[in-house]
Amino acid sequence: MRSSNVWVLLLLCLSMFSLAADAAGRGKAPIEPEWLQQKYEEGWKKVKPGILRRDAGGGKVETFAFGEEGYQWVIERYRQHLIEMESEYRQEPTEELASLIAQLMENIESLRAAALSAPAAELVSEGDDGCSHYRLTADAGPLDSAQGVQASASVDFESSCGVIGIPFAYAHARARTETLTDLKRWDDDKSGAQVTARISASAEGYLECFSEASASVTFSGFTYYLDPVENYDCPDKVSISGPSQVETDANGQPCTDVTWTANTWSGRTDYSFEWFLDGAFEGMGSTLTKRFCDETRDVAVRVTAQDGAGWSDEATFSTHIQHIGAVAVSISGPALVNADYYSSSSCATVTWTASADGGHPAFTYQWFDGSNPTVLGTGPTYSQQYCNANFTATPRVVVTDSDGRTARIPSRRRSGTVVPSPCR
Repeated sequence: MRSSNVWVLLLLCLSMFSLAADAAGRGKAPIEPEWLQQKYEEGWKKVKPGILRRDAGGGKVETFAFGEEGYQWVIERYRQHLIEMESEYRQEPTEELASLIAQLMENIESLRAAALSAPAAELVSEGDDGCSHYRLTADAGPLDSAQGVQASASVDFESSCGVIGIPFAYAHARARTETLTDLKRWDDDKSGAQVTARISASAEGYLECFSEASASVTFSGFTYYLDPVENYDCPDKVSISGPSQVETDANGQPCTDVTWTANTWSGRTDYSFEWFLDGAFEGMGSTLTKRFCDETRDVAVRVTAQDGAGWSDEATFSTHIQHIGAVAVSISGPALVNADYYSSSSCATVTWTASADGGHPAFTYQWFDGSNPTVLGTGPTYSQQYCNANFTATPRVVVTDSDGRTARIPSRRRSGTVVPSPCR
């Protein structure tokens, strides 16, 4: 979600400033107070009596209103919101909207009363630097989880040394599509050193999309106002559905067909879809089917969607292809073992290890000696001690996977370990 945060620390003075009321009577030009000159140095520009503006970054504009003219400007902005609310109420009357209208009308009257006593261009002492601060946010844009629009706004004001009058926080958020309108406002009008207002609105749809948000705070005859952030964009989104893993089996189904489907938030399928596997173009259409045989790999899937009006979007997906090969086994062990008659023992212990592959673990093992059907061991290793012997040992192992498929060694051949007899 796109966002814009405007932090401003109000630099308030310890001393009182006032305009020389008799200066104009003597024909002298009014002297602007030091706090207003400080605003100019901070980048503010006067656009009309009682109204200063400056760039707040990210395409946002911040407004500072003061005095009677500034109050009237703020009231006019609220009246515009009131007209919008009343128009929507006539189209679809609800108790919630009626309550919001009544509350906003009361707040407008409160502002009018405050405007009558607002200083024309005078800042009263508020305290030391850092005495008061505020934060305004306003955001409007597409929804993150569906096709549609959203808007959100927040106001936070806090003073550590008190304020003059009634602090007033106002947050406005509206989201509208062809099928749904979600209009919300939060007004926090109360006495005290801290006021907050937070609100959000959203509407799903893909035609006639619009959302807007604004925020303002008024205190001690001054108003900070974040101009409305507007959005007309509600693009569709494409995603891919399909299996995350498929399996082929040498002893069962060695090949498999995998199908992926392109899905859109709007449910539309009349877009132009192009499919790519591992970066290579594979085909067109809302679905793609590909056959895989006897291979293990990760497949990177990508689809692009576009319409005739210039909109486009893409999505990615990954599918793991796992091939289960036939069960195979091998034996490792020494090729020659000597038993030394003159050592402390004329016997030798020989160990063989079976390595299984393919199939489905877990494996079980059975060890035999040549053609003898007696099972001599059941683990992946087998050991046997030989004394005073001179012959070729012929260990045999049978491995079985969890599906009951087997592999054996030796098969029509014999391999083993030569154990010479000791010499005297």
